[in-house]
Amino acid sequence: MIEILLLFLFFFIILHIVLKIILYLHKQKKLVMKKDITTFVPRIKYLPELFAIAMVFSFVVGFIYNPNIKTDQASLNPLVQVIRDTVFITREVEEEKPKNVEDIVVDDSGRNFAYNYRNYDESELRSELISKGFRNLERLNLYELRRLVILENYNDMLMQVHYVTDFPVSLLYSTFIFEATSNGVETLLWRKYANPGGVKAIKGYDKVSLRTTEYIKGRKKKLNKYFFRGQDSEEGIKVWSTIFNNPRYEDCKKANYRQSADKLYKSFCKCMYKAGYHTDPNYTARASLMKEYWEFKGRHLPKNEF
Repeated sequence: MIEILLLFLFFFIILHIVLKIILYLHKQKKLVMKKDITTFVPRIKYLPELFAIAMVFSFVVGFIYNPNIKTDQASLNPLVQVIRDTVFITREVEEEKPKNVEDIVVDDSGRNFAYNYRNYDESELRSELISKGFRNLERLNLYELRRLVILENYNDMLMQVHYVTDFPVSLLYSTFIFEATSNGVETLLWRKYANPGGVKAIKGYDKVSLRTTEYIKGRKKKLNKYFFRGQDSEEGIKVWSTIFNNPRYEDCKKANYRQSADKLYKSFCKCMYKAGYHTDPNYTARASLMKEYWEFKGRHLPKNEF
């Protein structure tokens, strides 16, 4: 039914154009055949476009009703099925994204990917990554190479947090690097206790006491603190996502995307610092890791990764 209506619409447009031409010629009191084509075209500058529209229209109609062309829908526009299939596929992809924290699913296959390379020197790790398809590694140092391993293995996990919190995945990457790794490898907090974001102890969950660095009135201090202890990676990621959805961080999602990338990254990290997510005043270092995320994806990860 829709295709028939579209066909009538095409006919109406063509008829309207033809009538316009006839009225124009009538006002000029001249017939097309009495005018030289070189003088007539400038008077109606859109005449070539009209001929083009007519030709395209004739082609479409002929294609639809050509008995030698077989389509999924007899005598209907063959593009309709393609469009419907595309929409269907897109809907399937959308459904794979978690919409709520409880929808998150994390493969608990390991939390020690970079940790397994802790004894590799820079040259050894670079050669290992090149053999796996990583690119442009010549200027990266040992810690950057380790962080590449982190990104490759945890990006899907970070994307799930992004879907349910609406925070930039680059910010989540930066936070994970600062809170769950040290020198580019997973810390005990994540590797053993499934805490990805330095989350402090929460009532109703297991906890563990660990030595940590805090900034108190701008001064760096070593303290023993109780941290949330997850049963597995999935529980840890769900709790972390819940923390990001705390109303105290809501304003941090409202960024001015018209500013430069560097200023944008700094604004995100500064807001999280002021909102109390962490006590480290060096939010510019966290912003640099947001930039690093996109550089790693664009220049260094294997081409078939993303």
